[in-house]
Amino acid sequence: MSFTPTAEPESPSRIEKAEVWSDESANPSAGLETDPRWLSVQRLVHSESFAKASRLSSFLLYIVERSLRGRPEEITEQQIGVHVFGRPTNYNPGDDNIVRQTARQLRQRLALYYQEEGRNEIVQIVVPRGGYTPQFQGVAEESAPPKSRVIEAQVEPKIRPEAAGAMDAAPPAGIQTQPQRAWLMPSVLVFVGVIIGVALTLVSIVGRDRIRYPHNESEKLWNTLFTTNQRTIIVPGDAGINMYGNLAGTQVDIWEYGSGSYLTKPAAQTPPGFNWAPFAARRYTTISDLKFVSTLLQIPNVDRSRMEVRFARDITAEDLKQSNAILIGSSNYDPWIQIFDKNQNFNMVYNGAENSISVHNRNPLKGEQATYKWSETDPQRTGYAIISLTDNLGSTGKVLLVEGTTMGGIDAATDFLFHSPQMDTVVRDAMGKNQKPSNFELLLMTTIYMGGSMKAKVIGERIHSPA
Repeated sequence: MSFTPTAEPESPSRIEKAEVWSDESANPSAGLETDPRWLSVQRLVHSESFAKASRLSSFLLYIVERSLRGRPEEITEQQIGVHVFGRPTNYNPGDDNIVRQTARQLRQRLALYYQEEGRNEIVQIVVPRGGYTPQFQGVAEESAPPKSRVIEAQVEPKIRPEAAGAMDAAPPAGIQTQPQRAWLMPSVLVFVGVIIGVALTLVSIVGRDRIRYPHNESEKLWNTLFTTNQRTIIVPGDAGINMYGNLAGTQVDIWEYGSGSYLTKPAAQTPPGFNWAPFAARRYTTISDLKFVSTLLQIPNVDRSRMEVRFARDITAEDLKQSNAILIGSSNYDPWIQIFDKNQNFNMVYNGAENSISVHNRNPLKGEQATYKWSETDPQRTGYAIISLTDNLGSTGKVLLVEGTTMGGIDAATDFLFHSPQMDTVVRDAMGKNQKPSNFELLLMTTIYMGGSMKAKVIGERIHSPA
């Protein structure tokens, strides 16, 4: 069996070279006709998104077929170059990067497909960076050959079952967890335009009365952020800019974000053959941010008339100069955080080339590391979160930064802020003579499991003296 390109020459006017999958020895579908993963990829390659992208389809069909038949040794750059692109058996992938280029294009096209045409697919195919063996999200691989009988855990979760304590348990036998990517699949995104309504609905589900938190030290933090003479702006992260950054392999800085200049970049354009808006222009946030806002709305004694939930693209530096604010995300997800990072001891830095996020510790104390790194390939599944209280740009109010390396990190920060007794200790330690907390920074570490997080622990703390 082989995957052979047609003899048709590549035309400069076409985006994809006309390469097709041909079977010279056997039916490639034999034995896979009832496998939901194979049926899913068949629907995918016949979709509008892939119908004219024969090179991407050939690539995908080859790696999926080899994977389902338990032949991972044939899913290498060398083998793909030979069987899919017709390269000679002795060709040097170091001199010919067609496989790497096509893999990048395939990852982008898959993300777009599952955002649009394939949004209702139960099985979703991911080609991880750094390799070509596909992963199948949302399906138990019961129909796989004996060599590859593995259950893949779905990476994108529903709302985490906190009360059940599921995140504190070890993974069940036979479960292989998949890395949580820095970019976000559509199943965990919500349109920010409905975030307030949905958050209020979640509150009403719990009960008409808001959660009755006990009177504790943490109330003094919220009383500092929600005052009677100032508005407080809640800013969920911009998942569209995060997805764009992943596609472009870079982080958008605040100057590009504020001016919108990133929208002129190639990765921010609508792919040829489509007429919908690209990720960079879409207004998405995540379930994790929605959960944070819904929990915030349940705090007693908060005057909702002084609270605004605004999308990151709809605020300005002037807003952050005059108002209190809560910014949710990380610097690649909510670029406004970058303005405040320069004055913080702990800050998150995104590496688009390797899809990783590092927490930099500018002045490590005894027992602390200078850098803590999150990576999708980390076998320990370690995630990080930062909770910081700082001054707004005009020193007229306060800004709370809630950052996470992943959605699991945001969940961990949410749990710590609203439910951990340790938060009371932090606020008590930060309390000044005016009975208002001084600025502080917390670095949390947690374990990410199936998109959720285990209980976080504090691995770094700074309490700053009032200026």
